[in-house]
Amino acid sequence: MPTFMFAAKVLALLLWQTASSKGTFSLAEEFTLAEEGIFGIHLCSHAKEANGTCPAVRSNEESNFELIEEEDDDELEWDDLTHEHRLHYVSLGWTREEWDLPAEDDDDFLQEHYYDEGALAWNELSPERQSYYRSLGWTSEMWNIPDESWCLWKDLSEEQLHALKALGWSEERWGGENPDAYNKSWKNLTLEEKNAAITLGYKEDTWHTKAAMHDFAPIVFPLSIPGLESMTLDYLETLDVTVFVVDGTAQVDDEDLDHFETSMSEYIKMLRAGSKLYLKYEDHDPVKAHISSLIGSKIIVHMMDALSKSPLREMGYYLDKYDTFPIFEDNYSFFVGGTNTSTPMHYDEDDFNFLWLLEGRKRVVLIPNDERNAGNYKCVSDFVGHSCWTGIDILTGPLPEFAVEVELGPGDGLFIPGKTWHAVMNLEPSVAYGLRIETSQYKL
Repeated sequence: MPTFMFAAKVLALLLWQTASSKGTFSLAEEFTLAEEGIFGIHLCSHAKEANGTCPAVRSNEESNFELIEEEDDDELEWDDLTHEHRLHYVSLGWTREEWDLPAEDDDDFLQEHYYDEGALAWNELSPERQSYYRSLGWTSEMWNIPDESWCLWKDLSEEQLHALKALGWSEERWGGENPDAYNKSWKNLTLEEKNAAITLGYKEDTWHTKAAMHDFAPIVFPLSIPGLESMTLDYLETLDVTVFVVDGTAQVDDEDLDHFETSMSEYIKMLRAGSKLYLKYEDHDPVKAHISSLIGSKIIVHMMDALSKSPLREMGYYLDKYDTFPIFEDNYSFFVGGTNTSTPMHYDEDDFNFLWLLEGRKRVVLIPNDERNAGNYKCVSDFVGHSCWTGIDILTGPLPEFAVEVELGPGDGLFIPGKTWHAVMNLEPSVAYGLRIETSQYKL
């Protein structure tokens, strides 16, 4: 039995490339292939604990939600699991082959079947892979920037170590909070710090902290997406599909919340009755597999088409290269919530982050993440490489300094620049869909 789930996104990409030459797999086909053990593409958000079991989806005793009881499953072979439980584990990223491995064989299996290109230096990539990554916008300098979230200090070159020390890093603080230099805009770096940043592959437009955006304003515009306009609350209520929902009043990262399981139709009924539970599917959320064939594939196809023709292209926010990117389940988002449910203050690291409201009304508070606010907000929880959550309520009381707010209605789209602090409140029952593109996700 495996003791953890390895994130095999590189395998998914290679399979995607192979499929693209033979006719692509649909998302529904990918889900079926994963269940049959051919490949797994979903990240497991909860690593298996030391006893070899995944934390079960939890609920309180008074709720009507069904639970997946996992306590006895770790003693079973894949074929001995019920169909319902196999679907549950597929949604968490498991395959038949990985499930049936003895724990002691984990390391050998992973070393034999998977590798992480992100751990390689640019010159260690094959010419074909270098060409592929160049097509996605990577350069050798950008590729070789050390990532404190997983690079080991001892593995860095002398040149990198010298530059990192000039920026305030040390072996002791490596992997922790960024040094003070990272809170400065490019123009305010000392000459030594700027040279160190250049050595590490940074440029002014890729540096951590931006210069003050005195003309900061959210980009809101009406957008017609005919292929999604029927996917309203009424439509969702007809779906008898499993969904997972969270507390829509919490001030923490959704990853830290209990996920309650119910059906879509039952959830919409509860929402109409005033429930404060919130359906939020985004990023690498493994439970998205339950609805990808019904909803996710439509979001990807129709939203990409609409955005490619939208004003965002002319404004330089939707880049031409996005048309060539393979779009995975990770890229779409889906939000259904009742009145006064919210998403608390956070930022996303996506290069492109777009939210489209189909039904209802939303209030969004945005704060520029630049040198004026550098160091003012700390991550109390984060999803490394994707988002940072402050635990601060900016939806009630006076607006923080430099903040702006907008109200979205049906058909409105909102572009959120990368790393912009924001929080969202549903003013009435709402359905919204989104699309995110993060160039770093293609460094697998």
